[in-house]
Amino acid sequence: MTYCYLFEAKSIQSYLFKTGKLKDVIAASERLDMLVDDNNSVLAEVLEQLGYSHNLADKNAEGEIQFLRCKGAAFSAYSKDKAPLQALRNLWTLTVLQLFPGLAFCDALEGGMDKATNEGAQSLQSVVKLAQQRLAADHNQAKVTLPLAPAIANISQRTGNAQVPTSKLASFAPQEEVESERLDLDTDLHRQAYQVMNLKDQGALQSKYSPNEQTYSYPTNFEKSNSDNIDQSFDFSTEQNAYKGKQNDERKDIALVHIDGNGLGIILLKLNKALSTVDEKIYANAYRSFSEGLASATKKAAQAATQIVVDYGQTDNTLAMRPLVLGGDDVTLLIRADLALPWSKQFCLVFQKASQEVLTNIFAVIKEHGDADVTKDMKGYLSASGGVLFQKANHPFTNSHHVVEGLCANAKRLTKQIDDNVGPAALSFLRLSNTATQHVEEVIKQNVAVTVDKLGTLTLALPAYLIDSDEQYPCLQDLYDLFEVCLKKDTPMTMSKWRQVLTHLSLGNMDEANRIYERAKILKKEGKAALEEAFYMLSKSQNDTAWYWQQGDEWISPLKDLMVLERFYFKPDEAAEAQ
Repeated sequence: MTYCYLFEAKSIQSYLFKTGKLKDVIAASERLDMLVDDNNSVLAEVLEQLGYSHNLADKNAEGEIQFLRCKGAAFSAYSKDKAPLQALRNLWTLTVLQLFPGLAFCDALEGGMDKATNEGAQSLQSVVKLAQQRLAADHNQAKVTLPLAPAIANISQRTGNAQVPTSKLASFAPQEEVESERLDLDTDLHRQAYQVMNLKDQGALQSKYSPNEQTYSYPTNFEKSNSDNIDQSFDFSTEQNAYKGKQNDERKDIALVHIDGNGLGIILLKLNKALSTVDEKIYANAYRSFSEGLASATKKAAQAATQIVVDYGQTDNTLAMRPLVLGGDDVTLLIRADLALPWSKQFCLVFQKASQEVLTNIFAVIKEHGDADVTKDMKGYLSASGGVLFQKANHPFTNSHHVVEGLCANAKRLTKQIDDNVGPAALSFLRLSNTATQHVEEVIKQNVAVTVDKLGTLTLALPAYLIDSDEQYPCLQDLYDLFEVCLKKDTPMTMSKWRQVLTHLSLGNMDEANRIYERAKILKKEGKAALEEAFYMLSKSQNDTAWYWQQGDEWISPLKDLMVLERFYFKPDEAAEAQ
């Protein structure tokens, strides 16, 4: 009889950003990266203590515990005997609770009888399906985290969790800060790791982003220190990148990027169905090969995108970005604002190309052993969509991950609108000039929506842009082309004129905004055609070439997006981008 154990960490972004301090985020991300991945992970240590043979490091090895997946903060394992998996579950969950007391997770151990049919679930495929159903049920169960914080307990000021005595290893901060700051248990453990693991200069997660097997330093601080033993700080200067001169270091604009793969759940369902009757060894190898191949494609895409930062954002071997997450098809990072869109675009392009090899190998296995008809309508690649949030580095980013995940969801909505299976890559971005604690829809309403006469609500930013060109939907290059038209000397509408339009729109005066636009086209007729063509290409409208248009039930315009480009526009050289 076959048994299966599944484990998955939940709400990782919330866990990383709990305190809002960069050093805590860095330490938490590096610790989570070492949770399950390889032979040096926490999972490997737990398996060594248990004494059961396994194939964690070598997928071709025989063992009492076999792994289907072991990437990111999740793993799937199976065995012919329940005892090894039960022992693994007992020790593993205890270890996670001790090392990451505030980390939410779900797990499931399944085997034996299929409750729906009252028959023995003998095959690995059927047991995995039952375990996934139980995992989904456990995902919605509320869990109690320890230590509890009753009314009489001291509270950590940053997280609201119970305060614990600050350990000596957690005292990397100045002594006066350590004595005054109240830490919860998770934060104390993160700061111990920051010191012991020497995260100022190295880290396993950092190396996954570094291209060409080179060693680079990544910033650990937004502010420069006067100490001799200084942390690596972000270099915000962009003298070689800005389209119009140098941006000084005081601006401190930064971007939080979150990109996630599209259609992975659908692909896994079809993979399971196509291989539902094959030998369990073939199924297990295919499942694990897909998991490892997906992680490899994500890593390759991240390194290719980081090459842009190496070329244009490097100071004394320190890159103007900070990796936070790289697991499965998911990446999260902080990056200097002007490099955010080029990095994201390059990641999406390379990820799609790298995923082709992964799916080619899986399709070959299915064709030889499984049901190829199940996958005949599947595309030969995967895509990724994401969100980019621009903000000041000195603004709290405790809630920023919620906003950027909402932007990512907007991009995915456009992707699914085009294709329910694996749609094209898309990006959604937003710039905030103040802190935000609301849901992304409320943030958008407050920052880029205005109420004007005749139209009602006009949203001054598009929900998302495709990475590749499309005949029916706006793409990022269409926006770039419009922006470059607005920079030309003969353009009717300069960026300063667009700012005048935005001023009148903020007052609800649509008539004056239209008057500025129409009068500008009359005064500079030589640039009128190029401007109207740029708006036509962006809006994909067959009716007119206006600077705003109707999309569904909404009126939209890209004016706020143009303002973002005016501040952060950067176009890498074609040679560098091709790398």
